[in-house]
Amino acid sequence: DDALQLLHRAVELGPPEIHVELWRRIAEASALKYDGEGFWQAMQNAIALAADRTARADLYSVLAYETTVRLGMWRSRPDQTMVKRWVDEALELSEEGTAARVRALAALSAWDSTGGLEVARQAVALAERLGTNELITAARLQLVESALASGSMDEALEEAATNLELLESTPNPDDREGIYWAATLANLGCGRMEQARFQASRLAEAARELSPHHRIHAAGLRLMVEELAGRWETVRVLTHDAEAAVRENLSTPCNLNARSLLVCALASAQTGDDEEARRLETSADDLEMEGYGLTIEAPRLRLSLLRSDLEEAERLLEVGEAMYFARTAATAARLDALVALGRRERVEEEAEPHLRPNSYLKPFALRALGRVREDDELVLQALERFEAMGLDWHAAETRALLSADN
Repeated sequence: DDALQLLHRAVELGPPEIHVELWRRIAEASALKYDGEGFWQAMQNAIALAADRTARADLYSVLAYETTVRLGMWRSRPDQTMVKRWVDEALELSEEGTAARVRALAALSAWDSTGGLEVARQAVALAERLGTNELITAARLQLVESALASGSMDEALEEAATNLELLESTPNPDDREGIYWAATLANLGCGRMEQARFQASRLAEAARELSPHHRIHAAGLRLMVEELAGRWETVRVLTHDAEAAVRENLSTPCNLNARSLLVCALASAQTGDDEEARRLETSADDLEMEGYGLTIEAPRLRLSLLRSDLEEAERLLEVGEAMYFARTAATAARLDALVALGRRERVEEEAEPHLRPNSYLKPFALRALGRVREDDELVLQALERFEAMGLDWHAAETRALLSADN
């Protein structure tokens, strides 16, 4: 905030020839505090003043990159056609072998994260040739995201481990938080729960000295670890701090504000306190976040299953896909919901890609297939995998299914 005040004062006092650079710096400061509207306005001001192709390429690459990688910092999710237009503009204007091209490639990968793995690899290769630490970190973080989104869990874990080795040469605290964020998600995707819990704790330490928005990232990811572990009592213990983190961050929208409250609501319902669950649901609804699909709504989908509200479950299945970081939780919830709704064809279609080894989702896929095929051997394999990963609550739920069938 202090930097932004000084930069705006500099625009008032400075000569026109430095206004493009000043507006760019205002945009970058706004992005770091997750002020999406402020970021957009400053970037549009800079682009309107930029006269030459090189300057416009650089600006469009920043606009595209920051918008795609910080896609949750708007109350309503940005229009995808508009974002893609900025990505295309950045790619068209940027020259090969430039920092702008690295950002443009990373933005393209983030915009289409499920198909952007090869593009992310190109961004990393170019960033490493240019040798700029900030670009290398940005590209490598996008590589982890794309690997996770495409289901390449082993590659995501390997790249996340490499990024952790770069911490000492990464002075930017925003980038350091990103490294811990990616490492947590990669470990979650591979079902390495203790390692994910450890990285989430390091993320919380890194976020403590940053903005309220960074701190809701840390709180939200810690909750996600326990949500995926099925440790509902732990989530209930964390609920007070989570609500405080949401209140602190109300000035900058984040889908993790609403998602965190819904995870806490789910934990309350799972432990028999539906009144508290509905209070937390209402708090999440009051934030009026729109367009994020199962990124936010996956915990509510599980709530509908817990309450045997299959009509609500059917509605929630169609609200839209989750963003990459919430896709593991959303996919597990989707598979369980499709089984509850008796959608055998969709279970067969959606479960098959998640039968990869070393995946958190494999036992959910096995269990779903076992249920719709009435094959207890597959459900037993799911149980064994849950037990191997230390997912005791999910194992108990699966064991109960086998007992009920017999």
